[in-house]
Amino acid sequence: MINRVAACGLLCLLTACSVPMNGDAPGSNSGADNRSVAIPQNYAPNALFMRQHGDFMLRREPWRAEAQISGLVMKSDEIKGEPGSFDILHAKADVERRIHLADPSTFVDVGVQYGHRHYSFSPRAQATPGGAPANVVLSRATATIQYGQFLDKDTLIEVDFVPGVWTDFGGTLHGDDWQFYGRGLLTWRYSNELFLLVGAEHSGLFRGLEIYPIAGVAWIPDEQWRVDVLLPRQVRLTHTPNDHNSVFLSVDLDGGNYQTRAPSPQKTPRRMSAQEFEVSLGGQHRFNANLSAFLRIGTTIGGHYEIQSNGPDSYDGTLEPQAFAEFGFGWTF
Repeated sequence: MINRVAACGLLCLLTACSVPMNGDAPGSNSGADNRSVAIPQNYAPNALFMRQHGDFMLRREPWRAEAQISGLVMKSDEIKGEPGSFDILHAKADVERRIHLADPSTFVDVGVQYGHRHYSFSPRAQATPGGAPANVVLSRATATIQYGQFLDKDTLIEVDFVPGVWTDFGGTLHGDDWQFYGRGLLTWRYSNELFLLVGAEHSGLFRGLEIYPIAGVAWIPDEQWRVDVLLPRQVRLTHTPNDHNSVFLSVDLDGGNYQTRAPSPQKTPRRMSAQEFEVSLGGQHRFNANLSAFLRIGTTIGGHYEIQSNGPDSYDGTLEPQAFAEFGFGWTF
């Protein structure tokens, strides 16, 4: 009798356990199999930053590789009113990396840059009194520290500090070889297609004007075309037909002021300045997510040079138009 009662109790318990829960119909596949699974969220600083400001950052400027190396060649350029001509080989390398902070509305960009200008002057340029030296090498080795802060979802303020040496490395570095440049820039997103930029910059691009205002726009009428303007440095029209290729038409301002030494034995400090306004047509190809290459061909349309000789005079004046070509590679980490 006891065994029969125990068996009936066990049967009732099993029947109760098999009754569907939460009103599910008998035979439905529910319970443990339908429990919601929490998808882990990525709370890394870069993921949080891109979640909040990724669209802003991707649209406000054209894509650019994090590391680039390039070489520019220009043959037989002249300075208005000065005899002879000169050739330029301008090699450039730069690496920039973004560091995301705990605050998803801030970031820091750090980078290093190197530029090497090699000038070879013609015998006629060297022959006249106060003429140019046979060869001039001007080097730029700088670092960049940029702090970015979003004031709100549509307003970004950036402050750059760019210390470095601008010299010919013709002797021991002195205080005049060091320059401490910088920039402050405010970017406001008026709409998803239009960004407005305003700020100020300190650099050696202009003789006698080290601090000057900068202003511009970034206009993206559709996914293939964009116009980027940041006066006085650049005006660029870019067409990107697909994810791998882009072509551009650009007007750029390049140059700087350098502290140099006269040849031995004097080693007299001298100042040299180079400024080039360039117009160029170029293209860029991305082989994969990491490697890219670019080419641009163009001409100078103005600028100013001042290259001091060993005497009291200098080889200086307005730069004449001349064709150039630049080729380089990029790498994204």
